[in-house]
Amino acid sequence: MMVVSILAVLLLVALPAFQNYTIRTHRAAAKAEMLELANREQQYLLSNRAYTNDPADLSYEPPDGVVGNGVGVDDRYTFELSTVSATTMPAFEIRAIAKGDQVKDGNLWLNSQGERGEDPDDPDEDKWAR
Repeated sequence: MMVVSILAVLLLVALPAFQNYTIRTHRAAAKAEMLELANREQQYLLSNRAYTNDPADLSYEPPDGVVGNGVGVDDRYTFELSTVSATTMPAFEIRAIAKGDQVKDGNLWLNSQGERGEDPDDPDEDKWAR
């Protein structure tokens, strides 16, 4: 009985820690994909003097790789590109929209000026720092 109660306590402590670890792992993979997209956008700008909304123009395909416990980045996030013409200089935004179990962690956002966070209206660097 004592062994069962010790195992139960260990499980209660270990399970949330493992779940937080998997969420952080998927967030890190999504950030890496966003930085890859941003790099490709910069290369596209040098060649075409404009940014693009179409990932195919960037020769980008969603990752097939598996991260964490058998789940790929594309299973946890949807990546969206958008160009912004509000300024005289071309600009872009990349959003990683969380889905599935990742929703409780929130979305990620990155723009061509290097600003990043969860929401462009309320930038939060914490998700990018962790």
